[in-house]
Amino acid sequence: MSKKKEAEKEAVATADNMEDMQPLVYIGPSLPGGLLTRYTIFSNGIPTHLQGYCEKCPSLKQLFVPPERLALAENNLKDPASAESVFYRETVDFFRKG
Repeated sequence: MSKKKEAEKEAVATADNMEDMQPLVYIGPSLPGGLLTRYTIFSNGIPTHLQGYCEKCPSLKQLFVPPERLALAENNLKDPASAESVFYRETVDFFRKG
């Protein structure tokens, strides 16, 4: 399996396991009104006040990564075809329209 496919599969698996209450780093765009800032670290998974946004914009949830995956995810953001880049653009579009 290619590194790109492995990263995409891992990104989906990571988001599916968010309920593990593990530390996460947000790698998406900073959101309007100070709602969420890039590189914010959460010690117990995605906070409840962001859950509704994650339901409305599933791509947002994909932009929370474990610290040990931060370097790989950041590198993937540079590739416009990567899952992380797609999630990033979808999140930007969602909040721009909203």
